[in-house]
Amino acid sequence: MAPGNGTPDREQATRRQFFRVFGRQTAHSAGSVLAGVEALRRSSRDALDDLLSDEEQPRRGAQAIEAPEPPAVPPTAFRSPYRFRGQAIELLDQRDLPERAELISCAAASEVASAIRRGLLSGGPVLGQVAAYALAMVAQQVADRPAPAMAVALRGAADTLAVARPTSRALAVALDRVIAHAETVVAAAGEGRPLAVLMHADQGPLTGGQVGAGTALLQGLAAAGIPVHAWLTEATPLYEGRRAAWQLGHLAIPHTLVPDTALGWLLEARRIDLLLLRAEWLLASGDVVAPLGSRVAARQAREAGVVVAVCATASIYDRAAVDAAAVPLAGRLPAPQAGHGSRIDPAADIVPAGLVDLLLTDRGALAPPFAEQLARVGDHS
Repeated sequence: MAPGNGTPDREQATRRQFFRVFGRQTAHSAGSVLAGVEALRRSSRDALDDLLSDEEQPRRGAQAIEAPEPPAVPPTAFRSPYRFRGQAIELLDQRDLPERAELISCAAASEVASAIRRGLLSGGPVLGQVAAYALAMVAQQVADRPAPAMAVALRGAADTLAVARPTSRALAVALDRVIAHAETVVAAAGEGRPLAVLMHADQGPLTGGQVGAGTALLQGLAAAGIPVHAWLTEATPLYEGRRAAWQLGHLAIPHTLVPDTALGWLLEARRIDLLLLRAEWLLASGDVVAPLGSRVAARQAREAGVVVAVCATASIYDRAAVDAAAVPLAGRLPAPQAGHGSRIDPAADIVPAGLVDLLLTDRGALAPPFAEQLARVGDHS
């Protein structure tokens, strides 16, 4: 990707255009997950209002039905199983109906997935509708990011929702439809600009074995027809970035190597869509032990509005390590003296979970908050 392509105003306009189109289309998709559902919703809207309304009298001439006195239900104005609020989704907890009606607010895709998994919603078309609106919510939350970075965030949220109820066809269909449309719009909004991925430290086969987690991701994107350009930091003191560049050359992936001191310049110029880090140790809280320099890179990326993703296999998850104090962070072998002073080379950084947008694992992509999802991953490792 050549530096200087486009202007900040043009990039902002492109993102606004993408989100307007995507938001409008997603909302439409969420209302019509199955062909017959929308017609049924329109024809039965009045009846549903009467069923879930807290008003004493039926509305619009609906016929009253003789029935035993119902149990007391806390007052609520909620008249459907869910309500989309833009930055959150309100769900009617169906587990204790009719004795108790409670509203649960979900402000993240992982919270919606948890609600589905715990049975707050019944099965059926409603799962697909809620999942589609959950992606619309995520799109609202990342609307200020470049279009390719939005697509990455949406894909991670979709993966999190998909595993919440793998037996629901409605859920899978809704997610597929929304993501397919989002990727189409992103491709048009990007105007052919390569997805710019910043990789800190080596994430190729030399550190991953026969398959490198980071390079596999880039190869997958390229195979899907998404142009990719990798930006690599030198990652001193071991200069892992140079070895990463050597591997990407063999994989025919376009790349550019920059010194660590150029990281701020690169991010400030808004030429990066995604920061990709390599995890060495994954804590129960979602904090990550990563190669030296990863924490600075993650913090600067977050300040620049760049998505921060971490590649981590389930095998490095440590449910007993609740914080960094449980992890040995000894430095490498003593380095030679530099001049009249001394030198030390720390071995690793702790990247707080609050700086991470996605955990890319061999069990799927996880979105924050991570603790509950990581516990389930650990149960099956």
